[in-house]
Amino acid sequence: MFCDLIKSIQPSIFTVLGPVLCTLSVLSLSVKMAADEMNESEVKPKLTDLFTSDTFHEALNRPLAKEDIWYLVDCRWFKQCRKYLGFEERSGLGAGSVSEAGTEEAHPGPIDNSDLMDPLAPSELKKHMIEEMNYCMVPADIWNPMQEQFGLVEGQEPLPRTVREYGLFVKHCRVEVYLTELCLALNSDPENKIKMKFSKADTIAYIMNEMRREFNIPETAKCRV
Repeated sequence: MFCDLIKSIQPSIFTVLGPVLCTLSVLSLSVKMAADEMNESEVKPKLTDLFTSDTFHEALNRPLAKEDIWYLVDCRWFKQCRKYLGFEERSGLGAGSVSEAGTEEAHPGPIDNSDLMDPLAPSELKKHMIEEMNYCMVPADIWNPMQEQFGLVEGQEPLPRTVREYGLFVKHCRVEVYLTELCLALNSDPENKIKMKFSKADTIAYIMNEMRREFNIPETAKCRV
């Protein structure tokens, strides 16, 4: 009798749960479709969506502003990138065909700054490089979508540089490409040296504070540089 009761209940359970399971499957499919649509809508815009040839040129040539961040890019790679985008420099010399824009042959590949780095010290820039010959500088609003679109060669890092203000009476701004390396040590322990890089615009007070931090010198201790 108990077995007969179980047999009579089982069809009823499936009769009740069947529509529920079907509804849950439909809801799961709807959620997945909505998530896919959201992912598609979050696709990062490409440079050609954000700039025209004119606005791209204007962004590259805008006046420098103190403390802005600009990025170093290998000149050869950037020239090829502009050809691919159809945003080539406004020069009749060596200008490529507009028909190359967007073609697979013109694609520059991932951003590659290996030619800017010292082969003996891969984390350091080569010395004595020249702007527009070895490297170009691009503002953050170009660099960020450019990195999103093309990526970076594996193992490489972006090369951000800060705009500094110089001049005592007549102020002018320029991107500080090379920082100044100082060898720091305590007078009581001259053998324990630490190399650190500083901007030419950094003050003695800033350098002293960095030394306090590196050598664990209390704020109450008197120091001089």
